[in-house]
Amino acid sequence: MRSSQKLQNDLHHVQTLLHQGDFFSLSNEEKERLLGESVRLLRKLDDLAESSLLVGLVGGTGVGKSSLMNALACAPIAATSHRRPHTDQVLIYHHAATPLPDTLTKGPHPHREIIHEAEAVRHILLCDLPDFDSLLAGHREQVMQFLEHLDILIWVVTPEKYADETFYTFLRQVPKARRNYYFVLNKVDLLFRNGEPGTGHSQLNTVLARFGRHLRENGIPEPIIYTVSAREGSDASTASPWNHLWNLHNQIFRLRDAKEMRGIKAANLDVEARQLTEVLEKEVMSLNVFHGVLMDSALELQNRRSEWSKIGHDAFQRALDRKPEEFLYRPMHPRALVGVGYGIAAVVKDWKRLTERSEERLNSVDLLFEQGAALPLRQELERVGNRMVYQALHRGLPASIGNYGTSFFDAGVEWQELLQRLQEVAARSLEIRWAPSYRGFRAVQYAAYLALFVLLLLALSNCAGMQDLLERPSWRGLLGLVLALPQTLFSPQGFGALGSYVLLQFLLGFRFYKRYKKLLQRHAQKIIESLMLELGRVWEEKRNSLIDHLTQKARQVEERTVALCALRSSHTED
Repeated sequence: MRSSQKLQNDLHHVQTLLHQGDFFSLSNEEKERLLGESVRLLRKLDDLAESSLLVGLVGGTGVGKSSLMNALACAPIAATSHRRPHTDQVLIYHHAATPLPDTLTKGPHPHREIIHEAEAVRHILLCDLPDFDSLLAGHREQVMQFLEHLDILIWVVTPEKYADETFYTFLRQVPKARRNYYFVLNKVDLLFRNGEPGTGHSQLNTVLARFGRHLRENGIPEPIIYTVSAREGSDASTASPWNHLWNLHNQIFRLRDAKEMRGIKAANLDVEARQLTEVLEKEVMSLNVFHGVLMDSALELQNRRSEWSKIGHDAFQRALDRKPEEFLYRPMHPRALVGVGYGIAAVVKDWKRLTERSEERLNSVDLLFEQGAALPLRQELERVGNRMVYQALHRGLPASIGNYGTSFFDAGVEWQELLQRLQEVAARSLEIRWAPSYRGFRAVQYAAYLALFVLLLLALSNCAGMQDLLERPSWRGLLGLVLALPQTLFSPQGFGALGSYVLLQFLLGFRFYKRYKKLLQRHAQKIIESLMLELGRVWEEKRNSLIDHLTQKARQVEERTVALCALRSSHTED
């Protein structure tokens, strides 16, 4: 049996556990009931110093409880006038100098108070409980609640009723310490009424053996049975040898010191508290199963690394392959083009702006999440949660696993966290997606356009004047050659050269435009590849965080299981 201090600590521990989180095996109503029970038991612990013992007589119809009470009290305290006006009412007999404790006077349980002057039971309160085999269902519950106030129970049977199954059903339901039980086989004189002691003793031994076997089968390992006959009275000198009424009287009504009385009361509270903690044993079993589910889920995620990575890679690839040109939207600014190429790029850009509706233009970050592009990722997270619920149900956990498991793994919350992280990484990666300045490419354009211009000048120049200038270079010759250009420009030869120059300019500019677009596409592809790596890393981090999360929750479940098991192992059987 636990000490009062240990019992108090355990009850406070129970309250702490009941306030922490949800339970598999307990509904909210059951939790509130257990909390109320713990509060009641703690209050009773504080009242252990009460000096009076409450002794209850429990039996079926016709077992002679009133006669036994008078015999034990050595006085007719239970008269025929003391009849119950209600079938659920308890009769409480107490000496005039021994008041009822506050727990009874202020309690809601129906009872009738009867005052007597019997000195033999001055310090004992005797409670005559209604016949349990005549109680209605509602009355039975009220009597069961009254039993919590009793310290000692005297179970009364007769040779005719000791095998009544109703008696043992009631016995199993009463939450009291077995060491505070006294079993009385009353009306034993009926076995000796034929006048032959040998036959009577043989019948008595048979009844005692069967009665003891029934008690052992119903949780009383070493029952002590008193054989009595209340009709013979309490005079030990005239009682039959088999009549142990006086022994029972001495055992029940002997004076006890405060420590012994406190031990009797504490033993009963220990049993009641044990029933409270045993309710949590089912929770221990559920927690053990759920611990296995969490660890198996973490191991499954660990073993599915390649499959997990493939799901993320395929989802990101589909999202980015859907409209890869969107990644060229900002880089298509023709800052790396010069001349006609710049003009072509500007015209194309303006044309797209006019022909495409602005509301249809997508932000590159949104490409990852539009129209369910990342749906496989969310489905994978939901699969992890659904798989946990399936495993739990398959292993016998109740349907409440869905609500309970949400406190450990919520696919919706995990998805929102993943989505936010993906958006942050995508936005950060795309902020640096501007194309390079391509200075070498610009230099090539300038050189090409300059060469084409030189060719135009050569085509417009007078061949003879050019030859003289080359043979005898001088400022006069150069000036004459330049002054001759307008004349040549407006000639048929000049118009032909100018037309060829314009055409070549456009072809060269278009060529450079196409080249620039390819360069941008390569750059965009590098951005996509880099973004794929970054998003894949985020997806892999989510898997690792889930494994860590499930492992951490498994440790919490294990700690909670250990705490519950500590309560279960803190007491021993009587």
